[in-house]
Amino acid sequence: MANQDHLDILNQGVETWNQWRAEHPDIHPELWQTNLNKFYLRGVNFSKVNLVQTELIGAELSEAGLVETMLVGADLSGANLAGANLSRANLGYANLSHANLTGAYLGEAIFVGTNFSHATLTECHVHGVSIWNAQLEGAKQENLIITRHDEPAITVDNIEIGVCPQLEQKVGIGK
Repeated sequence: MANQDHLDILNQGVETWNQWRAEHPDIHPELWQTNLNKFYLRGVNFSKVNLVQTELIGAELSEAGLVETMLVGADLSGANLAGANLSRANLGYANLSHANLTGAYLGEAIFVGTNFSHATLTECHVHGVSIWNAQLEGAKQENLIITRHDEPAITVDNIEIGVCPQLEQKVGIGK
C-alpha cells in the first residue's frame, strides 16, 4: 500500500509535492495501489515513484515527469499524458486505453502487454521503446519520432514499424 506520509504531501497539491521532491531527491515515494482517479497532476514530478497498480483513470498528467517510474498494472485509461516524460518508465500491463499521449517522450520506456486501444499517440518520441504484446486497436498513431532527440527527426505512423523485421521473426517482437 501507499506510504500515508507521501500521500498526505501529494494531497497538498502539485507545487508542494514538487518542492518536497526537490528537497528530498533520494526518496523514492511509495504510492502503489492508490486511487488517484481524476486527480489534477499537471507538471507533477513522479520520477522514480512506485505507482504499481495505481488507479489514475482520467487523471491530468500533462507535462508530468515520470522518468523511471514503476507503473506496472496501473490504470491510466482516459488520462491526459500530453507532453509527459516517460523515459525508462515501466508500463508493463498498464491500461492506457483512450489516453492522450500527444507529444509525450516515451524513449526507452517498457510497454509489455500494455493496452493502448483507442489512445492518441501522435508526435511521441519512441526511440528505444520496448514493446511486446501491446494492444493498439483503434489507437491514433501519427508522426512518431523514432530518432534520438539530438538527431534530425524521422517519423513513422505506426510504433510497430520501428521494430527490426529480422528480430521480430526470431523473438516475436510486436506480436
